[in-house]
Amino acid sequence: MSRANIKNNRSISSGTIEFLRSKRVRFWVSVIISLILYFSIIYSSQYIPLFVTGPNRIPINIRVKLVDEKITVSQQMEEPISTSLSTRPISFQKFIDEILPSTEIPEPPHASSLQKEELAKQAVTELIDRPTETSTPDEVIQQVEERILMIEKESEKDTVDVARRILPPPEENIIKPDETPTFSLDNTVLSSQGTPISSSDIPRIIGTSTATEQTSSETTETNQAPVVLVPELEPIEPPIPIEQVLEQEIIEQPIMEETQKEKESRPYEFWDDLFELQLKTYYEQDKKQGFFQLVISPKKEAKITPLQKQVAFIIDSSASIGQRKLDQTIKGVREALQQLREEDLFNIILFRERASFFAEGYIKATSENKNSAQKFLQQIPSTGQTDVFNSVRQIIQIPTTPGLPNILWLYSDGKSTIGLRDTRAIIANLTLENQGKYEIFTTGGGNTVDRYLLELLAYLNRGFCVIRNNIDQLSTAIPQAFQKIQNPILIDVSMDFGAIPRDNIYPFIFPNFYQGVPVSIFGKFNPETQKNFVFRLQGNAAGKRKEIIFRADLSQSSSGDFDIAQKWAFHKAFYIIGRIVREGEKPELLQILNELKEKYNIKTTYTP
Repeated sequence: MSRANIKNNRSISSGTIEFLRSKRVRFWVSVIISLILYFSIIYSSQYIPLFVTGPNRIPINIRVKLVDEKITVSQQMEEPISTSLSTRPISFQKFIDEILPSTEIPEPPHASSLQKEELAKQAVTELIDRPTETSTPDEVIQQVEERILMIEKESEKDTVDVARRILPPPEENIIKPDETPTFSLDNTVLSSQGTPISSSDIPRIIGTSTATEQTSSETTETNQAPVVLVPELEPIEPPIPIEQVLEQEIIEQPIMEETQKEKESRPYEFWDDLFELQLKTYYEQDKKQGFFQLVISPKKEAKITPLQKQVAFIIDSSASIGQRKLDQTIKGVREALQQLREEDLFNIILFRERASFFAEGYIKATSENKNSAQKFLQQIPSTGQTDVFNSVRQIIQIPTTPGLPNILWLYSDGKSTIGLRDTRAIIANLTLENQGKYEIFTTGGGNTVDRYLLELLAYLNRGFCVIRNNIDQLSTAIPQAFQKIQNPILIDVSMDFGAIPRDNIYPFIFPNFYQGVPVSIFGKFNPETQKNFVFRLQGNAAGKRKEIIFRADLSQSSSGDFDIAQKWAFHKAFYIIGRIVREGEKPELLQILNELKEKYNIKTTYTP
């Protein structure tokens, strides 16, 4: 039994020890101890002084007696006043210093001064004796009052008299009951005594006064009050009655409407602010002949809505072109098709001995139509004979769409195997058949391409030519070239150069304008007789006539180099070759080509 009790006691003691060692018990014990300490500090804080006061210093009060002092008018003001009419601002302290003269405090006797200094030192250094024990508030107040009375009695015999400055108003500022205020605006000003004062003796405060004028104003006589000049106020126009305003608007309304109608019905619109023109000139050594280059480009920030366009993709799929070249060409055309906008019109023509069309006429470039065109261009074999002239002629004979840029893009090597094979005859007949209706662009690849046909056919029909010797580059060159004509902005372009003869301006046939594509014009002029440059450009956009006028002094334009003259000769050589194609190899035309070769190093098929 005893052993069981011992075991129970041991288990109880061990449980108690574990309970006391637990974290929860420790936490509550620490909380209780913290509360006991906190309340102990709060309770004992009322018996602990926070600071001990030391001896107080009693402030010294000095009695000052004000004495009125009369000052004369001459002392009243020695310098000009800066008033609200002044053109320069002034601070309040400077205003007081300028109006009131400096006042001198009268010097007291020497003995009194010494006595006052001793009293001041005594009041500053002397401390009131007070016990270290804390005094009651009544005792402290009584001690302070006694000290104040003692200092007052000692300082009564040394009172300081301070002169008080009182400024009497000048007589001229007092208006009598039967008078009205007047201002002097002429050159003669009256003083307070009624005597005239010259303008050089008074301060000038009107307008913007200079430093010398302000300095001269200081020489004014001291016995005369300054006179302030008041500027003459501008008359205020009375407001226009509302009835008159409404009546004027009613009268002008028909005129404004007529002006707006005339503006809308005007057959042309100026585009001078939408284009940028750069003129450069080059002079030969003898200064007897000059050349110019005019670069016309739409401004990047110009907001011009692109025109709808009509495009025909003409692809040579004959055996002479080869399957590899045909595949690269079709790959490039398929990428160019994706650049068409939905409002654009297009068609695809494959030709060998004759042309085959993707659609009857031109269709809109919708997603559905473009997908159909992609399927049409799949697995096209390179086979059959080539008839360039009849195939392209068949497309040129299709009527164009008025008001749109009508574009033919020919992809071929330019070599015909049947039909008309003479290159010069093909170019001449196609150009004559076209009559400028279509813009013809050409693209070819490889070393066997007929450059003469492709380049000249494009030049004579307002287009450009793209040729790549590497056939594998055609797939990227075609969409890059097509991107240049993506956004047409001005078509049916004509130009006038004033006194400069038209046969000295090239290219002879002006191209249409496309967004982001500059147009360069080259010309030749006589520096002695043709000094002024006047240029006028006209074209159509969205059914409306557009016009640009440019004027410049040729002698003041930017200077160029021999490259300007050489490019002028290059374009003239193309023009002469075009005439040879139409008229034949006449001696005078060949002579011109020889002269261009000798003078400007321009080589052609006729002058190798």
